[in-house]
Amino acid sequence: MLDVSSNAYKMPVSSFWMEENCFTVYLLRYRGSTHEKNADCVMACPQALVVCMAAQQAIHFVGLPEANLALAQAVIHLATAPKSNALYEAYSRVQEDVQKTRNDPVPLQIRNAPTQLMKDLDYGKDYKYAHDYYKDMQIDDPERPPAVQVQEYLPESLKGRRYYEPGHQGKEASI
Repeated sequence: MLDVSSNAYKMPVSSFWMEENCFTVYLLRYRGSTHEKNADCVMACPQALVVCMAAQQAIHFVGLPEANLALAQAVIHLATAPKSNALYEAYSRVQEDVQKTRNDPVPLQIRNAPTQLMKDLDYGKDYKYAHDYYKDMQIDDPERPPAVQVQEYLPESLKGRRYYEPGHQGKEASI
């Protein structure tokens, strides 16, 4: 009930279920609730994880019932926070691609070349150190990395693949 009510932005309902099941939430669901609800909020509301971890620490250090307000704060924060599952979807696609391309070679230009043999095999050849290129670029938003990618870092079979597509709520809307 806590998961469903906080997904639906229902603060009073979330508060009720938190109090109704407070000890159960703490013992059985808090760890799962932190993960599940933070997964819903993580990029749209980056503070969600911080608030949840602070509540967990409060419970750990002072115990219940003293930490009930910290737990309530986390529940209310998650219930009212902007939601997005874009990071979860991106990470799922990454995991899928890793499984499918596990045996694909790492591109030569991004391989480390600590030995002469590796240098002779062109490990690290033509590597472009991003900071050398970005420092001279015109950057539209100093809070974000440049839109231009100076080099391909993925295996050939994944060339040009994008994983994270930001949503339209909270902080994620500005990415």
